[in-house]
Amino acid sequence: MSYAAQTQPVVVGIDGSRAAQAAALWAIDEAIDRDAPLRLVYATGKPRRSAAPYDAHDIAIEHGETALRAASSAATATGKPVKTETDILWGAASEALIAESGAASLVCVGSVGIGWLARRVLGSTAVAVCRQARCPVAVVRYPVEDQPTELPRWIVVGVDERRGNDQLVAHAIDEAHLRHAGVLAVSTWSSQFSGIPYDELDRRVETWRQDHPDLHIRPRATGGGLPEFLVATTDEAIELVVMCPADADDLPHIIGPYHRQLLPSGKRSVLIVH
Repeated sequence: MSYAAQTQPVVVGIDGSRAAQAAALWAIDEAIDRDAPLRLVYATGKPRRSAAPYDAHDIAIEHGETALRAASSAATATGKPVKTETDILWGAASEALIAESGAASLVCVGSVGIGWLARRVLGSTAVAVCRQARCPVAVVRYPVEDQPTELPRWIVVGVDERRGNDQLVAHAIDEAHLRHAGVLAVSTWSSQFSGIPYDELDRRVETWRQDHPDLHIRPRATGGGLPEFLVATTDEAIELVVMCPADADDLPHIIGPYHRQLLPSGKRSVLIVH
């Protein structure tokens, strides 16, 4: 990626869960690639009264410190060269993460399902956070769906005529390089006006292949959006779906709910690119 001069941290929301810790581990490579620190934050869920002294024995503070120590230790145990910093923030997790996004290169949260995500990490505004953040947001699905090791792994991105789509594809290509995966460039149709013909998709894919000869990029087509494509695609090891904020309403369909999969494509991580 082109982050030589970028030092804004990769922020991960930590709450003591295994899903949050998995998101921190997922984010390490992102931070290293950006030459940025890994910033682990815990939100107390309640406002701080400015006149009240800091109470180190407050149960929320104690829980936050414990959760942050565990996540930081897990990151250190990987042996990867990443600088880790931690912080406890006051207020709701959703508000804290939106505020953090203003000075971050990426915000990451872990999820064992969109229901859990809505209750524990982003309150009732999961989709709103993905829309309101001022940097890309990664929702890392936990546990990662097991895939046969012999299958190539893919980063999926929708290709259409909407503004900003080139940036979306560029992020998908960056993620493919970082994660040693290929790119499935899917011609999507969010409306009758926003899709592209398959021959145009072929032309674009050929250009991307010439610019990235070391990367496997495959064109695919669907009659709808990414959820419809993922429902029909059960034979590919898809690691990450790259989307724009306008499609954030599709997030629950792709992440999947906690107790059961809303779609057969559930349990994929998602990157919302702003």
